[in-house]
Amino acid sequence: LDMFLNILDSHCAQYNQNIMEANEPFSEYDFVYLPIDFKNRCNLGYAFVNFTSAKATWKLYREFHMHQWAIFNSKKICEITYARLQGRRLLEDHFRNARLECDTDNYLPLVFDPPRNGQNFTVTRVIRGQWEAKNDSNKHQLEHHYRQNRGQNYSR
Repeated sequence: LDMFLNILDSHCAQYNQNIMEANEPFSEYDFVYLPIDFKNRCNLGYAFVNFTSAKATWKLYREFHMHQWAIFNSKKICEITYARLQGRRLLEDHFRNARLECDTDNYLPLVFDPPRNGQNFTVTRVIRGQWEAKNDSNKHQLEHHYRQNRGQNYSR
């Protein structure tokens, strides 16, 4: 997830530097979820990202749509598409009560306030959804997590 956030931050920082003096909205995002395949220990090849403006979305589309990730020794091509759910509120509502099979908060959907733009890294990360243990060995850790947090959202 951190590498994915770095890609988004770098993209936003690059474009925001160019428009610092202009009267245009920054490229910012306020929601990210990168689904993971824990069996194969890699992401599923797609992510949910909510940009705060249509212009920011278009900038990302122009830069990454049909882009080949040469640095990862892969022949896969990045394709940017619109998700069925649009907007931070709909995404938050959808994932709020989601129970995702993992054993750490690092794989849950994140909401950023204020939005991340590649320059301000002092944002609050609010985790959406809940994780549940993948196997019995993690069950004790999961029960401890729920006793401490009671399944509520919290900042990080």
